[in-house]
Amino acid sequence: MHRDGYSPPSRGVLLAIMAGIVFVFAVANFWIYFARFLFARDFPQMRETIIPTISGALSQPEIGDPFAIWMSMTALVLFVSVAGVIWTLARALPRASASLRGLFIAIVGMQAVACAGKVVLSHYTLPVYRDAHMAGSYMFFVAQTLTVILVLALSIMLARPGGPGDTAAARAALDPWANRLRIRAGYVIIAMMVTYLALFVGKDLVSEAVRPAVIVVYVNLESFCITAFLLYMASFLIDLHRNTQAARGL
Repeated sequence: MHRDGYSPPSRGVLLAIMAGIVFVFAVANFWIYFARFLFARDFPQMRETIIPTISGALSQPEIGDPFAIWMSMTALVLFVSVAGVIWTLARALPRASASLRGLFIAIVGMQAVACAGKVVLSHYTLPVYRDAHMAGSYMFFVAQTLTVILVLALSIMLARPGGPGDTAAARAALDPWANRLRIRAGYVIIAMMVTYLALFVGKDLVSEAVRPAVIVVYVNLESFCITAFLLYMASFLIDLHRNTQAARGL
């Protein structure tokens, strides 16, 4: 047990969780931008009829098939990694209140829904499986946004003076700077998602004069939101590194 009364997971387990987060961040980011690049390069004639979003790019089997394989892998690894992060934090808060334990469960559950949506949208592509693809897209974006909101709520709760995060054991597991960063970044990501939703609904309601500019912002914001989601979860690498230091001191 660490001198602060905290018994962190073994360094091997922590490094495996960290490797999972890095894998997801690298592979998912590569494919969301590479898919759009391939679509623009290989199917320029289709830009007139298909909005060049990630979904549009996946409509071509040459792009969609490998994308589905890699996204399924990242979905599984992401869920396990997020569950590992929450498990690590829960170990530092053994006397957590019922509301805090409920928040832990909600985060893992909502991340599971987001990961399931990620698999569905990548395997059921436009235009053949439109309904299933749109259902998967809503599952992913809504659940991932809710995951960010739940993590934001957790970060705020842990940052309160005298709260559950204000103990020696919690400080051994939770990096205060990273926690403050998640609070600030959480609001930014929520604002990005609200903007994306507004563009999703409003892109067909604007005049033809401004529609091309709206489409450009909409298409790029989709990718930026996914990258922001991944960065938000990757911020836990800082806390996990802190845990490896605590594990080394045992």
